Amino acid sequence: MVKKIWGNLYIVLNLFLLVSCDTFNSNSTRELLYVGDGEVIAPSNERYMRNSEADIIKLNNGTLLLAYTKFLGYKDHHKAFITGKKSFDNGQTWSSEFILQENIGKLNTMSPSFVRIDSSLIGHFFIVKNSSQDSQIFFSKSKDEGNSWSTPEKLTQKKGYHILNNDRALRLNSGRVLIPVASTTDIDSSYGKQVISIYFSDDKGRSWEHTNTVVQFENGPAMEPGIAQAQDGSLIMIIRTQFGKIYFFKKL
Repeated sequence: MVKKIWGNLYIVLNLFLLVSCDTFNSNSTRELLYVGDGEVIAPSNERYMRNSEADIIKLNNGTLLLAYTKFLGYKDHHKAFITGKKSFDNGQTWSSEFILQENIGKLNTMSPSFVRIDSSLIGHFFIVKNSSQDSQIFFSKSKDEGNSWSTPEKLTQKKGYHILNNDRALRLNSGRVLIPVASTTDIDSSYGKQVISIYFSDDKGRSWEHTNTVVQFENGPAMEPGIAQAQDGSLIMIIRTQFGKIYFFKKL
């Protein structure tokens, strides 16, 4: 059984998770019992008190590339950068850590999301925070399976506080890349006014378009969106709320 220890990053094996979501139907189960056995692979310490917001991608040669946020402290605005580790035996053992993306923000750089754009191109998306009113999404690309990365480019072009949670970048069957983002003007004073929009690219990340607001609630924030493509090609978005429920939307 996995114990909850603040700041440690777990790789959980044999993960079976049943999530309750009242928006599906009134008889939704509320059982969330078993998450399996895990191993701490990025323990915290007195200096680096929090290792969190991780993503992992399988490279063409079978190597697992792990990225996670490494904090000098423990709060969301504390200094942080993105650290990497590799496994050459399907997660049984892991390499020493290395800096995958240095901090290029006034506060921190955090929350990695990988996406395989094509067979020879990987995208890495992350947050660069400067203040409670300035948080932007950046991305870089690798053409050599993560051995080197391009100079980071800014994805979000509007002023404000933009949030991309880890492991959220998605490539559709069509090749389109989707980046779901929650935004507000000031995360401290306007936390409850977060809205969701989507950035997308049809040319492997060379250029990007931005939708208008996709989700906005009148009485609370729309937060931490994640998108998946179903087998029938439809899109499902899940959204964190403050209503005591996880919301979801489906686009046919």
